[in-house]
Amino acid sequence: MKPQKIEDINDLVRFIDEYYYTHKNTILKAVEGFLNVQTMQFFEESKEVFIQKVMDHYDYIKTLPEDAELPIFLTHNPKEGFNIKNLFKR
Repeated sequence: MKPQKIEDINDLVRFIDEYYYTHKNTILKAVEGFLNVQTMQFFEESKEVFIQKVMDHYDYIKTLPEDAELPIFLTHNPKEGFNIKNLFKR
């Protein structure tokens, strides 16, 4: 893996696309740092599902006012609010 600077969401998606299956822990740390969230995975999800989850979360936080409280977990639909049951949905 070569060092990469992630400056925007497109850089992050390219990074995930390239290294998702070979450097999963590094991918999760990059997403956590870029989106300022925690990630949890209870089952193996495909790269495409993970990228969609990242994009859904990113699109949602872009709509929030500057002083809004950001969701703390990476979720598909953060606007629904955090519910522990959502962590177990596939």
